[in-house]
Amino acid sequence: MNNQANAESDQTNISPDELREIIELVAELAVKNPDVERQLEESLRHQMLLFGFPADYPNSLEKESMAREDLMYALTRERVRQRVSQAELAARMETKQPAVVLIERGQRDPRLSTIHRYAASLGKRIAWHLVDNELVTEKQSTVNIS
Repeated sequence: MNNQANAESDQTNISPDELREIIELVAELAVKNPDVERQLEESLRHQMLLFGFPADYPNSLEKESMAREDLMYALTRERVRQRVSQAELAARMETKQPAVVLIERGQRDPRLSTIHRYAASLGKRIAWHLVDNELVTEKQSTVNIS
């Protein structure tokens, strides 16, 4: 890394809680102005290149992990868009708020039934598709929440 990236790195260390707050704020802004998300993605991609991430990141990660993370991110964005608190969602799901926090942070690998309850608690459903391995494309791995 160059000196500028090292200096920026020292200034940008944030906790997981701060990151979650930023994600929720971005989701709220994106609801008001859809162009905000595109602008932030471009800025983030530029910053990631400065810090040495590969140009094809996150495509360099495993597809399964990405699909699960994309799904949980989409569910979290939907919860924020609907202005449902984690505590309210937990009550709807008949679980506790800390469980929702761990799921949204990716610190717990939820069962399929939990993911379905999460979506249903927001008035949504998860649509799954079974495809052959060699036929899986990036487009097919895109998350859809109906």
